[in-house]
Amino acid sequence: MATLARFVGGDGPCTVAVVITETTGRPFGHPYFAALLQEYNSALAEKSVVPVFLTPEDSHAEELVKTFLLSGKVDGVILISLKTDSYLPRHLIDRGIPVVIQGRPPEGVEASFVDVDNRQAGALATGHLIAEGRRRIAAIAGDLEMPSSLDRMLGYRDSLAAAGMPFDPTYVEVGKYQADLAYVAMERLLLSHPDLDGVFAASDLMAEAALRVLLQANRRIPEDVAVIGLDDLPMAWASSPPLSSVRQPIEKMTREAVNLVLGQILDAGQEPLGVVLAAELVTRESTIGAGDYN
Repeated sequence: MATLARFVGGDGPCTVAVVITETTGRPFGHPYFAALLQEYNSALAEKSVVPVFLTPEDSHAEELVKTFLLSGKVDGVILISLKTDSYLPRHLIDRGIPVVIQGRPPEGVEASFVDVDNRQAGALATGHLIAEGRRRIAAIAGDLEMPSSLDRMLGYRDSLAAAGMPFDPTYVEVGKYQADLAYVAMERLLLSHPDLDGVFAASDLMAEAALRVLLQANRRIPEDVAVIGLDDLPMAWASSPPLSSVRQPIEKMTREAVNLVLGQILDAGQEPLGVVLAAELVTRESTIGAGDYN
């Protein structure tokens, strides 16, 4: 750490800002972001780096965060949950501030990034439902202004096409990674397609909301409807029934992002690097019923 401190020209420790660019006021209460922040805290502590966690809750706070980041008070920045049209990374790069994006960078932005293969993740989830004999598979999408959501839906369509099943947009509703919106989305899907037999929700939080709707509608899980989420957070195995999911390697993602941003701090001329990690299918009772599962 002393090397980093000397390199950035100060006597104090290196400081890295971790910014969740959400404007819904929910990062700390959201199970995925809570797990992510915990991992970043651990990964930065291991490198003796001081973390600064920023979670702007509205557009005004977002402007204040941008001003703070551009002021040079931090040595590097990790950006999370960027929208496809975000200009923040461009502003930081233009100022020479080391930047790493967790997720796919906005179009036209040359920046280091770490991501899970979200298209593969969506395909794994949907392919598992198809392999279990499901043929009327609905999807609850995340925030379609985010690359991860778009990629997960492309994976959903990939698996349908590979199985010779047509894509029907009426089988897709948007939950924006929020439980309340996913709950409404599941209600709509049941109204429009009461005979659906599978649901891919693009996050565990949304999948758990879908489970509640289905159980309240007296659908048996998984006999009548199989449900799978994405993230594989603790809530997945703690739900009733335990939820099949596609695991994101959160710990590995955070450590890769930290290594990339520290590498840029030490070497300002480092070329942008991209790291894409594979997702992993985890099956439980919500798709395969009681018995052995991995």
